[in-house]
Amino acid sequence: MHRWVANEFANARPGGRVLRIETRFDRANFRTAADLIKNEGPRLVAEGKLEKATLAEAIDHLIISARTGMPEKEVFYVGGTIPEEWVHAAGVPV
Repeated sequence: MHRWVANEFANARPGGRVLRIETRFDRANFRTAADLIKNEGPRLVAEGKLEKATLAEAIDHLIISARTGMPEKEVFYVGGTIPEEWVHAAGVPV
């Protein structure tokens, strides 16, 4: 995620703040939206957990975002709860 986007989200919430997550401990379970859509989308549709139209909209969103110079930068952790020791205040070295 772009830092300015993270700051906007944080500033819009009382007490909001930007955190940095250490991903080096479990890189395989930190995945981008594009990776999830590409590699999990068809399976989720086949299992009835996601509508085809929703998957198509997500793909369109990724394409439009990339073409406008604002590609999705969000990363999602799919390994459960992120361990507390991986979480740091943004700008604070590990």
